[in-house]
Amino acid sequence: MRLHDYFLPAVFFIFTQNTFPQPKVFQNLNIWSGLSASKTVNSDEIKIKYDSGVRLNTSLLDLTLSTGNTDFQKCRYGTQVHLNTKCFPFNTEIFAGTLKYSAARSRLKSPLPQSLSPLKSALLLPQGTSPALPGFTGSPADFSAAVTIEPGVKTKYFPEVQAAVIPEKELFFNINKTFSLPHTGSLETGFTGGIFKHGQKTTSQWYFKKLPYKYDFYSAGELLFNFTAPVWRSSAACAFYENPFGGIRSSLRLTNSLLLENFTLNTVIFLADADLISAGGLMPHTEFQLKINPQYKVYLKHCWFNSGIVVEKTFPEMKKLSSFSLFEANLKCAIICYLKKISTGFYFTPGQSYRLTAGIPISRIKNSFSFQYKTAGSRQKFSISHSLKSPLPFISSSGFSADFEKSDGDKTKFSSYIQFAFSSKRIKYSGKLSLTLNL
Repeated sequence: MRLHDYFLPAVFFIFTQNTFPQPKVFQNLNIWSGLSASKTVNSDEIKIKYDSGVRLNTSLLDLTLSTGNTDFQKCRYGTQVHLNTKCFPFNTEIFAGTLKYSAARSRLKSPLPQSLSPLKSALLLPQGTSPALPGFTGSPADFSAAVTIEPGVKTKYFPEVQAAVIPEKELFFNINKTFSLPHTGSLETGFTGGIFKHGQKTTSQWYFKKLPYKYDFYSAGELLFNFTAPVWRSSAACAFYENPFGGIRSSLRLTNSLLLENFTLNTVIFLADADLISAGGLMPHTEFQLKINPQYKVYLKHCWFNSGIVVEKTFPEMKKLSSFSLFEANLKCAIICYLKKISTGFYFTPGQSYRLTAGIPISRIKNSFSFQYKTAGSRQKFSISHSLKSPLPFISSSGFSADFEKSDGDKTKFSSYIQFAFSSKRIKYSGKLSLTLNL
């Protein structure tokens, strides 16, 4: 068996023997379980899926362990050890398990900017690799180990350092530092780099756009600058990728946010080499992408409105940029009205989707409604949903949804769920039950 197969049981045994006799060390214990069932009317089969997990938090470490009926051999597990400045000159966090990562690592593996919401708050790209313990649901990741080192009060002039390794797949690190600027704000700089293993097999399918290349380690890195001022946020991320066919390819992502009293303007610009292959083996086939997001707020006597629109256009080739027309861009719009504790919203993408939402509190119960219509060619889909946050001591929330789809064959789906939670002084139990019926 591999070394990390013994890691979590060993850590759990050692710390339970030494820390539990000290009542101040133990903080809380979270237990979670979920059960979902799916049934198709014309079938006798009932698909059942469940997940369960536990997370122990102490002043010295956090432990998490969860699994489900999909594969008992692939559990989600992890430990996070806290070493603070009372004993060390730096705040140090040590992670091991099926960890999650985001921020710069995610951008290196998937460089294209994510979809922008019409009412998105100020844009600022996050620094670091953000290692975190796994949740109680989702697909388990590969085993990895990570460390984050943050400067303390006496070492505040040192940068923050993060490093992680996924055996036989990835090795990456990040170093970043924030500088205060007089009378203006702050400047944050950081570099993330590493080696990532990926490749593409050969295929005989003529429509397959990915070129085959050797499965091997390839280097990649990103240099990030974040500037923060009272009315301005700006990020510039320049990434470099070792190309399997030789040479270096690069991409540039610029995000800006202008924040005035009633007006916000977000912009995203992305440029990349045409034959770029990311650290995740993805080929974006995008040389230029532009997103513009103006937002405006209107305050009246008894209510206020928040509205926004996103204009987005992607160009596979730069030479097509000269023929750009606003009428060819993708549009997303939204407007929300707030009247005391009641809110109503309308989100729509012309010719594609329309969604109406409402939040109406009744006594201590918070009700949320949603009506949505989507269309794509001959396919049409109508959805309605309702959720509420309950004031009952053991039931935290519940919901119901219905989907009606019309295409080559009509489909109808009904779903419902209930979430519950109760806790004692230091032990909390929560769970979710859901049922889906397909017609």
